[in-house]
Amino acid sequence: MKFKKLTLLPLLLILPMLRLTAQQSQTNSSSSENVFGIDLNRTYSGNEVLNLLTIMDEEAQTSITKAYNEGYKAGVLEYKPETIKLQSLNDSLKADAEQMRKQYAYTIPQWQVPLWAAGGLLFGYGLRCVSELIK
Repeated sequence: MKFKKLTLLPLLLILPMLRLTAQQSQTNSSSSENVFGIDLNRTYSGNEVLNLLTIMDEEAQTSITKAYNEGYKAGVLEYKPETIKLQSLNDSLKADAEQMRKQYAYTIPQWQVPLWAAGGLLFGYGLRCVSELIK
């Protein structure tokens, strides 16, 4: 019982403070009438409301697409120097790798690759057989 009273005490103290610090909202209906040209005392039909909502949706989609495209362009322009730098680094590394491949690569005809692989397997099996004979 004491625990409940102790938890209620801070709540009872906070409520009056919230009421004192709360501000009343000041809505100016005349400004919304002037901006949108809507008569708040008139009753609008469903078709009129649907048309307004359709127009609002189209304008919102257009605004979103435009903002996305502007942000995309800004991002591309922001990272363009870094992209150019990385592209030049990539090209230089490719050239270095090609030069090293030509310099250090042992070139053998492609038809010899299966022969060398088969020879390696036979050599391995031969060593295995010899090691078993020695045991």
